[in-house]
Amino acid sequence: MTHEQILSEIKRLRYLFDIKRVMRYNSTRDHSVHSESVAEHVYGVLILAQYFLPLEDPGQKMDWKKIFDIILFHDVVEIETGDTLFHKKNPDHSQREDVAIEKVKENVPESMQNAIRELFLDYKNKKSPEAQFAFAVDKLEPLLELFDEVNIKSYKRLKVTKEVSRKPKDVAVKDYPVMKKFLDVWMEYFASKDAFYKE
Repeated sequence: MTHEQILSEIKRLRYLFDIKRVMRYNSTRDHSVHSESVAEHVYGVLILAQYFLPLEDPGQKMDWKKIFDIILFHDVVEIETGDTLFHKKNPDHSQREDVAIEKVKENVPESMQNAIRELFLDYKNKKSPEAQFAFAVDKLEPLLELFDEVNIKSYKRLKVTKEVSRKPKDVAVKDYPVMKKFLDVWMEYFASKDAFYKE
């Protein structure tokens, strides 16, 4: 695909993110300031997996159901830990996740306990091809979330430089040529909008 075709695809994918702004129970949210729940993020990752799986794994060598299951629970420990910005995570955060997954396991229905724990740990350790793919789309999701005139301001608000944003994404998508090409276009687009924080 050309640069322009990728941007067109990104805009079409971004349309599906608009459901994140549809509030339930007749409640409202201030859409002039960027906000996103962890559950909304998970939805976005699921959308990207649905889009990129046929492009990156046309022969269906991976277990697609397992990928969607991993994505569904990849951030489940944040019920206990809360969300931490990716560039603020440290070894202590990993230890807190280890404790949190055991707490999550205790609090979910018994029939789900082992599966949720195993899916989360697979994602965290990135041992299976399915977990590696889930990790890649998870790292790309914020780019689609921020592909919006209000949300894009979060880069500067959170003091995220281009380098800080790019580095973990490069690692995540290194084995996925289509996602890598999309990442290149996204980063070029954000740079053209002067979106990144500059120290």
